[in-house]
This record gives sequence, C-alpha cells and structure tokens, in this order.
Amino acid sequence: MKKQFRWGPFLVFVLLTLGIGTAVGMITNPAQAYGEFVQPPLSPPNWVFPVAWTILYLLLALAATLVYCSDAPREQKRNALIWYGINLLLNFSWTPVFFGLRQPLTAFVILVLLLIVTVVLLVSFYRIRPAAGYLLIPYLAWLLFAGYLNFGIYLLNR
Repeated sequence: MKKQFRWGPFLVFVLLTLGIGTAVGMITNPAQAYGEFVQPPLSPPNWVFPVAWTILYLLLALAATLVYCSDAPREQKRNALIWYGINLLLNFSWTPVFFGLRQPLTAFVILVLLLIVTVVLLVSFYRIRPAAGYLLIPYLAWLLFAGYLNFGIYLLNR
C-alpha cells in the first residue's frame, strides 16, 4: 500500500516528535542528572544521547508519515497512529521520571511498557507499509539498550 510522500505531514510529525522531545529534555536537564548516577559498563558519553535521539525521532516521524500518507484503510491508519501517540506519551514521560524525579525503577517500568508498545507500533506500521516498520528497528534496538542502562543505573544507585 503506497501513496505519494508529502512534506507537510512529515514536517508536522517532525515538529511534534522533536519539539516535544527537545522541550522535555530542556526542562529536565538530563546531561547533568545523568552524570550524578553511577554508570553501568558500556554507558556512552553524554553527547551520544541527543545525537541518537534526534536521529531516532526523525526515523519515527518518517515512519509515521509513510503510514499517514499510505492508501491503507482510514481505520487501520488511525489505529496505528494512536499507537504512535501512546508511544510518544510513554517516551516523553520516561525523561521526567528518570531525570527529574530521579526514580530509575519507576522509569524502568515505563520503559518496559514503552518496549511493548513499540513492538505493537512496529507491527502495525509494518502491516500498513513495511518500510515504516523497518524504520522503527533502530528505535527498538536503542530502547533495549536504554533498558539495560536504566536497569543498570537502578542496581548501581539504590
């Protein structure tokens, strides 16, 4: 199911995803908080996170655009984009819980829910437009790595 890519929806998804992600990051100042925790092995330097998240948010926005612009049935697209919204809500709630409230265990629970929702999102996007599902694989991989870091920080800082 393909349809012409449109820049307007892509820009809306980019502004939504990057805009909220950036705002949440600025409010919680994760770079400072991250340095306060004892880190597990394989923890990347602080500068990696904004680069990785910018790339991942662009991939998310592109995947959502491919679904939105597809000629799939309206109800199927609506359901997939609802999962996208739930995914963003969980994603953006993790940062204030982990960095703002300094609650790694609660943040880990949110991350596990986010991983489950991401798998559902990936499958629903794939069914509409396989390329959209494939675009979410790096995001899923990064969330798994983030889960390792999150749980490691919880164990090392309790």
